[in-house]
Amino acid sequence: MDVQLEGYLRSLPRLLVIKTNEEDRLIEEIHRSINSDAQLNVWNCTFGMMDSGKYIDEWNALKHPVDKDTTNIHKVLIDAYKTPQAQGDNNMYYMMLDSDRFIRDDQVQRRLRNIAISSSHNDKAIRSIILVSQTGYVPPALEPYTVVHDFDNPDDELIRKVLETVESYIQEYDDSFTLPSDREEDEIPQRFVEACRGLTVFQIKETITHYAASNGLKVTLEDLREFRKGIIQKTSLLELLESETTFDDIAGLERLKDRLKEVRTAWTDEGKEYGVPVSRGLLQVGVPGCGKSLIAKALANEMDVTFIKFDPSNLFSSRVGDSERNMRAALNYIEAVSPCVVFIDEIEKGLAGIQSSSYSDSGTTARVIGTFLSWFQDHNEDIFIIATANGIQNLPPELISRFEEKYFVGLPAQQARQDCFRIQFGKYWRDTMGDLDDLDFGEMAAESTQLTGREIEQVVQDSIRKAFMTDDKVVTTEIVLDAIRTKPPLVQTMQEEIHGILSWVGWDEDREEGVRARYASGEGIVETAIDGVVYDNTEATASRGANLFGSKDGNLN
Repeated sequence: MDVQLEGYLRSLPRLLVIKTNEEDRLIEEIHRSINSDAQLNVWNCTFGMMDSGKYIDEWNALKHPVDKDTTNIHKVLIDAYKTPQAQGDNNMYYMMLDSDRFIRDDQVQRRLRNIAISSSHNDKAIRSIILVSQTGYVPPALEPYTVVHDFDNPDDELIRKVLETVESYIQEYDDSFTLPSDREEDEIPQRFVEACRGLTVFQIKETITHYAASNGLKVTLEDLREFRKGIIQKTSLLELLESETTFDDIAGLERLKDRLKEVRTAWTDEGKEYGVPVSRGLLQVGVPGCGKSLIAKALANEMDVTFIKFDPSNLFSSRVGDSERNMRAALNYIEAVSPCVVFIDEIEKGLAGIQSSSYSDSGTTARVIGTFLSWFQDHNEDIFIIATANGIQNLPPELISRFEEKYFVGLPAQQARQDCFRIQFGKYWRDTMGDLDDLDFGEMAAESTQLTGREIEQVVQDSIRKAFMTDDKVVTTEIVLDAIRTKPPLVQTMQEEIHGILSWVGWDEDREEGVRARYASGEGIVETAIDGVVYDNTEATASRGANLFGSKDGNLN
């Protein structure tokens, strides 16, 4: 049992709310911990009230009759209120399962408060009510009397013990069985243990048994990963993505890619053995369509971990309390499939508005963001959050500060545009389109100074369609250049927004770096159009501030 929960039990809290997905393990651990000097009764709506020893035995033997008189929650609470301490002044614990189902009843809340108040005044009738549920819901009326505890999923030590127990059990039928099946080490490898993080003891046992039975006593690391993916697919709060994108598929952004390669290294066995600190997250701000989403996909693929898309706007519900519960559920699912990369696209749309929350939604947004921030700071799993933002004005500072790194992703530079044209044509090219080497990618890059990476892909697609309509059906440089010239650049319609982002990022001439975010491009390039003029900060350092912001005097404000 974890130290914090054991401390709570010893202090005899009047109302202890425990949030868990493992009520069976919780009951067994509390039973073992307090059975010698206390009486623990367990209640659920089908068995009624039962001594914890009999309750555990009920799972095994199914021999104890149901006490129908105790299946009614009101009668149970009345009896608990009237019952003095057990013989010998042993402490009395009542564990009530599925508490979120009945705790919303006003009379139930009143009876629980009666017990809490009575226990605090009468040293001959000290009773602790333990309310157990998957949500940990506490109504406002009970908050002053309640202690809340999260009963976490098993740690690595317990996971290893469970795996060893299951392995020993199956080896009674086949002594060649090991976990995993291709194991070379004497002990179960740590990576296999880590693959079970976030799973309950029940899920670990059932998963191993299932794959062993269905795969001819072969259980692999990939089997566990597939099971964990299924956990995400069961919920609408998260989206499981597959990615084959690599860093080589992304033009430019060299400094950002180098930083993410460092993140990847920290997750390797060698990095962990050395003690490299694991990064928690990175925020990308900048122009839409310049590779921010591709970077997230490439990172997950390069790290060979689960890739999850998390849209916080899906969490919000009109029912009171549901938004907060959805956030907690989503974070639990994420922990269950760690190690993973979590991608939050346009985070400013899903997690903005904390300042006006108390006026617009009675504080729901603030509470949801608060839950996320606390988890972001304190979780211990191998989870990397990579978020994008096209505008940062409405993001709360406490959210921005949680990200260890902030990077500005601007329009691609000359070489990056050239590489982007080559990558995109390579993706769509067929022999019937002509000779790819005949295309002048340098001239295309020179003519596309205002295009984003996404717009370059659109130009490539448009060029192929136009070439197909010609007689010889050959894609030529002239066709591509014509498509570039007729393409309305996004920056022309987003001048004010881009100027606002650049103003926020700033430029430090001494460090040759952004003030509030680093530049993702290796060349430190930002090309944009302000007042119809294209500015390129590849000139001398002294002129970069002016070029970035379209100001003759170089004022960064």
